[in-house]
Amino acid sequence: MSTDQTLPAQATDSAPVSPVTDYPSDDGPLRWRPWSAATIAEAQRLGRPLLVYVATAGADGLLPGEDELVRSLAEERFVPVRVDPWLHPEIDRRYGGGWPCLAVVRSDGALVARAPDISPDRVRTFLLRMLAHLDQRPDVVAARIRPGSVTRGPIDPAQVMAAAGEDFDAVYGGFGGPDKHPEAALLRFLHHYQVARGGSDAGRMLRRTLDAILASDLWDMQDGPGIYAQTPSWQMPRREVDAAVVAGLLRIFHLSGAAGSSATGDRHATQELLRFIKGRLYDAEMGGFAGRRLPLAAGQWWTDPVLYVDRLAYMTWALYELGEAVSAEIRHKRRRAADTLTSMVDADGVVQHARRDGKDVGARGLLRDQMLVSLALKAAFEAEGPPALPANPEWAAAVQRTIRWTREHLFDEQIGAFHDCLPPDGLSPKALSGWPIHTPFADDVMPGGNALAARLYQETRNVDMARQLLQHVPQRQPLRAFGSAAAVQLQLEAAE
Repeated sequence: MSTDQTLPAQATDSAPVSPVTDYPSDDGPLRWRPWSAATIAEAQRLGRPLLVYVATAGADGLLPGEDELVRSLAEERFVPVRVDPWLHPEIDRRYGGGWPCLAVVRSDGALVARAPDISPDRVRTFLLRMLAHLDQRPDVVAARIRPGSVTRGPIDPAQVMAAAGEDFDAVYGGFGGPDKHPEAALLRFLHHYQVARGGSDAGRMLRRTLDAILASDLWDMQDGPGIYAQTPSWQMPRREVDAAVVAGLLRIFHLSGAAGSSATGDRHATQELLRFIKGRLYDAEMGGFAGRRLPLAAGQWWTDPVLYVDRLAYMTWALYELGEAVSAEIRHKRRRAADTLTSMVDADGVVQHARRDGKDVGARGLLRDQMLVSLALKAAFEAEGPPALPANPEWAAAVQRTIRWTREHLFDEQIGAFHDCLPPDGLSPKALSGWPIHTPFADDVMPGGNALAARLYQETRNVDMARQLLQHVPQRQPLRAFGSAAAVQLQLEAAE
């Protein structure tokens, strides 16, 4: 039976499509520079700090333009840089911390201070204080921004499980608070932990959370599941659709639904998600799945015109994990998405992060992009074949190129893990001595980059490399964010 069987008519009606291309912004005009090596070189030449404004559609408005002093400070005392975190997640990881966010960054890349979601009427004070701090106490600034040491060690699934138990909401399900996120990667870990070790609370926490999500306002199959709820009881969902959240929910509901005959609700949830994906997220012109949707006035929704490779790859991977128990329409869409992913890998194996109107935009060579594309195309190549259409040999070739480039350019032998990206092109390590190093293992709306790398090496039978990566995991809180890495460790242990 097809997994995406017919649903009630209400779930199939198309939402009104907004005629606008760009989401309305609340910011005023300002001479922003792009994030680039040339911009950083300009800041170094002028001896000014960077003012990095991390903002995106639906999360901006810190600089509405009424305050002329703010504009003159930004343009004359800083080098102002506006960064869309959807186009440059590597910059958001270093200088963001909630959108919108203002960050003061030295011209060598070191973060001085950031103000996430500061109110617009306090921006002037923030800028003046930062300038005074930099001018009058440079030694204090330098002392405070020295990077701290990172303690690393092997991933311990039992510790991740214990952390999940401590953070679990026994009343409403889910973890942490006051906001409640689906945390699909953690839920998948709980499934694997229950299967591998049994006799724990993993299955109970998983079941309670899945049931709570399905019963909440977050589960909206008309406009799409919200990205999180703003109360512990899963009420007041954030009305925004992120394809990564949708793909994560699809993966866990399919996994749970396939686990036993009692999971009828999970299988129905899988069907609902598939219906939403093919009806609302797939874009034939882009050749893939839209990354996000935001509400407009009068019940309309804006669909982001940019194709994001991480969301596209994560969704494609999730759809191939369902196997052949899907309709011909879903099989066609995921195959088309695999071809689009291949087109975003260059001859050297570098993955382009985003594309708009046929043009490459945003970052390149991000660890998570490299790994997600490899996993998605590997799954596509292995799933296709008779009686379906033959697998595209370019998929397998792209996987080999992405793995090779990532290993050669992002792996740090001293740390024993992969960097999330390369520093900006054209700048020497000395010129960007303050550039923060990140080797991400932790999950957010998608699995962490090094956790994905461990998964890929496990799947390609390079278990020694997978084990090596999982010996160098940062020992930091919250431990429940390391569910994907812990799940790979469980699978490695089961194969011994």
